[in-house]
Amino acid sequence: MNNQSSTAPSPETNAFENEANFLSAMGNAKRLHILHLLAEGEMSVTFLADEVGLSQSSTSQHLAILREQELVQTRRAAQTIYYSLQSGAARAILDTLADIFGSYSRTEVDCVQAVSTQ
Repeated sequence: MNNQSSTAPSPETNAFENEANFLSAMGNAKRLHILHLLAEGEMSVTFLADEVGLSQSSTSQHLAILREQELVQTRRAAQTIYYSLQSGAARAILDTLADIFGSYSRTEVDCVQAVSTQ
């Protein structure tokens, strides 16, 4: 007979799960692009969708994942929802990525995309 008990996970296990979920939310190229954009300031879903090259629906799905992990926050103005970076931890990781891989501006990304499509 198996002697394993079905006790609740330890606090350490919960912490590791939280960390994994946080990193998983950031671990998608489109969501990472969105976070880099939001590090520059508040932006609407429409603007983010155009910048990232996704439909508004797909962009909203990615934003929902980021919101679930409390990486972004929302503000509504009439019919428009604006997003901004909420998490200091996410900003620290973005800064670390910039230190490792080099920082970039939106203009530099546009230039790289234009060259790669020619």
